[in-house]
Amino acid sequence: MIIQINKNLDKYKESVVAGMTARQIIHIIIAAGVSIAIVFGLYRFIGIVGAAMLCFPPVGLIALSGFSPDMMQRVKNRLQLMFIKPLKYSSDSESEQVIEDYYKEQERIKQIKLKKEKRSGKSRFFSFMKKKGDKRK
Repeated sequence: MIIQINKNLDKYKESVVAGMTARQIIHIIIAAGVSIAIVFGLYRFIGIVGAAMLCFPPVGLIALSGFSPDMMQRVKNRLQLMFIKPLKYSSDSESEQVIEDYYKEQERIKQIKLKKEKRSGKSRFFSFMKKKGDKRK
């Protein structure tokens, strides 16, 4: 007696109908039922086209969750990210003063460097031409 066993057990799927698993078929049947309920419930108010358009998102999620088990978790994560409140930074007057002092100090240092360059007669443009062994100021 010979029993053949598939070598790749991870990729093995037991198909029920048309190559789909029982989970996929159940989710497709549920999606069809939900779509029929949404269309018949809304077509009197917004028309058949509007009702059909409104049934696509929920029906699509239900059907796709049958093919991808982690689809609902992905949707939940997306919804949570969409409704997170942005963080706002509020600075105290003390920190604003520190920042202003820093910029004033940087400007003061820059002014001192410019004054030194003017006194020595050097130009900032030609400072790159000074050679390593050159002792001129």
